[in-house]
Amino acid sequence: MSDQDQDNNPLLDAANDDDKTDHNRIAQEYLGENTPTKRSSTSGVWKDVKRLKMQLPNNNNKNFTHVCTVALPPAEDGTPRFCNQMMRLHKNKPKTVGGTPSWLSTKAGDHLRICHPVDSEAGAEGVRRGAEKSKVALQTAMAYGMPNIEGNDIDSMAKFSLSKRERSLSAQAQWYVYSSMHINKSEFDSIWFKNMLKEVGDGEKTALLTQGNLKEFLKAEWALFLMFVKLIINIKRKEAEGNAFAQALHDGGTLTNKKKFQALALQFIAPKWQRNIVLTLALTKSLHNKDTDVAEMWEQTMLQRTGFEFHKIVSRMRSDRAAKGVAGQLDMGEEEVCEMHDTDKLGRSALGGLVRSRAKTPINPFPEGVALVAKAHKLGAYFGYSTRAGDLSAVGKGLGNCPDITIKTDYNTTRIAAVWGLLHSEIRLNRALKAYEVKYSPSWEFTSSDWTTVAEFEAILNCTKITSTLAQIEKYYMAAYTILIKGMAMSKLKAPTLAVVEMSKVTESPNVPRANVMIDNLSELGKTARFRATLEGERRWCDNSGETLTGGSLKMGRHEHLAMLLDKRTLGCHHVSAEQRSVAVGIFCREYVKYAKTAELWRLEQAKAEKELEERAERIVTAGGVNARPAAASSDMMASGNTFTTTTWSDDEDDAEEVHAPATSIRRDDELLDEAKRALKAWKKLSVDWREIFPHLKDTRKEGEALDLTEDLMQLDMGKFYKHVERMDAGRQVYGNIPAMAASSSGQLGALSAESYCERILSCANNVVVSGNTLLFDDEVEMLVVLRMNREFMQFMRENYRKEAREYLADANKARE
Repeated sequence: MSDQDQDNNPLLDAANDDDKTDHNRIAQEYLGENTPTKRSSTSGVWKDVKRLKMQLPNNNNKNFTHVCTVALPPAEDGTPRFCNQMMRLHKNKPKTVGGTPSWLSTKAGDHLRICHPVDSEAGAEGVRRGAEKSKVALQTAMAYGMPNIEGNDIDSMAKFSLSKRERSLSAQAQWYVYSSMHINKSEFDSIWFKNMLKEVGDGEKTALLTQGNLKEFLKAEWALFLMFVKLIINIKRKEAEGNAFAQALHDGGTLTNKKKFQALALQFIAPKWQRNIVLTLALTKSLHNKDTDVAEMWEQTMLQRTGFEFHKIVSRMRSDRAAKGVAGQLDMGEEEVCEMHDTDKLGRSALGGLVRSRAKTPINPFPEGVALVAKAHKLGAYFGYSTRAGDLSAVGKGLGNCPDITIKTDYNTTRIAAVWGLLHSEIRLNRALKAYEVKYSPSWEFTSSDWTTVAEFEAILNCTKITSTLAQIEKYYMAAYTILIKGMAMSKLKAPTLAVVEMSKVTESPNVPRANVMIDNLSELGKTARFRATLEGERRWCDNSGETLTGGSLKMGRHEHLAMLLDKRTLGCHHVSAEQRSVAVGIFCREYVKYAKTAELWRLEQAKAEKELEERAERIVTAGGVNARPAAASSDMMASGNTFTTTTWSDDEDDAEEVHAPATSIRRDDELLDEAKRALKAWKKLSVDWREIFPHLKDTRKEGEALDLTEDLMQLDMGKFYKHVERMDAGRQVYGNIPAMAASSSGQLGALSAESYCERILSCANNVVVSGNTLLFDDEVEMLVVLRMNREFMQFMRENYRKEAREYLADANKARE
């Protein structure tokens, strides 16, 4: 059956009103037996994937169009079973005017290839051997790289011990998978590669990885990644007591192979404040990229990769402005945009480089600024040919005390920081460039006024550069710092002076001298550029929709308000207005009540489940007549401590388990609201000696000198502080849920201010798909990219969750058996 015939031969009329229709019974009730023949081409896809005539009942508006009818092994009672995987396929444009559009088989073909591969070895024995091979590869992947898996380690079981050959093959596979450079698979067949391995190995006895073995190890490492994701999400969800705790990040882009992909990532704080995790969740090929399509992609991916629905895990989302509507489609309540992109737009607007993406139409044109930047670019490009760069270096050495650097030409057009690098490097070389112009009479010409304006342009971009950089930090807990880093740029742009480089005093030192120049003394182009940057900042961050500056305050979102109070560093709220402080308290109280109710419901459900287990255990009596019910916890263990100490902040202390009273009911909103107010009051009164907690701060400031909120406190590992608070208040009698919310709520402190991480996912993909040339399938590209981006996560899981991973795998194997 051709793809054009799909619409003419629907196998399921879903127009009936039977609300009890179950997707798992589709093939059985409507399609009958369907044993597919061997697939030999793309056209064979339609032998197994059938068209649905209309939308299925109870379809949750997913608009499925096709269903997989591949036969599965029958049930124990002999009932036929089928795959019944529902799919949403799309159509190609008609090849001719008035022609019939054809269905795209790519997604269906990928499903068949991955879920229903045609095994080359006939019969069940081939399937069994293939499964056993994959199982061994997975166990090998688990064992290799985990510390203390040999010797006297109690967890060192025979099935996880590796031979020298397995370790060698694992090392080679991980070198390929986790390398930051592009490696052609054909290199494994290269005589030079083999000779190198033999020299560092056992000579001719050295185990050499083949392309075939590599595929098995790649699949095994991928299976291990999927297991690690589900494992840590399960552990984190228990810690969050049912509350959504993660931030979703996404960005779309076209790779060099001309295919459009969506990069999806999650950010959350690891259990027990071990680290801030930014996890590449998927790199999904996307034929359609509307907000609804990306939202659907998120829902499906979260369910597949984590085992939970989207809203069970994700509490907030960040994207660029072009895709902010995805958050609305997913009912996130707040559309958060990438602050790195916004800051970048301030600089672009200042110099007239802000254009609409598709048509490249200038927004609020500034031709004079564009012309001067083009002139600076021409100057930089001039020295990329012949011996001109060497001649410039010789001129600089002749002048003395002149930096011997190259001009950073702005060939990277995606970031305004590249323009700053161009202008800054030219300013540092200004003495040499002026002397070169006199000596060689080049094709470019820079007047005295040009140099003055270039210095002012560089100063304006320098105001926004630090904000753009800080917005992209992913390692530290900086969710409450978003408004602070935006305020850095706006305060510099609104200041009565501008720090401009004194070009005559520039030396070979990388630290250029700057002088504060009054705004009124700037050139006309400098004044215009500064005004444009400031106005763009007010439009994006201060709700200014006009053409004049209003001086309005920076606006904050709900999550920013909440994080500001949860973060002990910013709790004083001295950087915001009194009105914003009041709003923050209101948001905190509402979110506290919501968090506490969810947690109490979670505990109630857990207690109910434990009671059911106890009742079941009572009915199971051992041969000796011993009741199998687990012993009840001692009342002493349930007592909540209220003794506090601030004498030690050692990381060597054991992590105390939080103790909660047995759940019997969910408290009323007014009770929880009173608790929120009491906890916040106590939280504000908590005195913290940052130098005692973080001794390195004693070297940065003199005794008694106040610590700076950004320079000193921003990059602290706040997990150390919050773990100590949790130990002090294990029963949550004083600070309530505040420490828990700081780690596992919509105001969690690790949330990112930018989605630039997703851009790096796409860049990594282009390093795999070099120049658009690849024989890898889309799912293989995803495996390589996701694993490479998660190399630190994989090592973190191997080092910290070895025992849990093995137990998880053992339970999964038992379930399959």
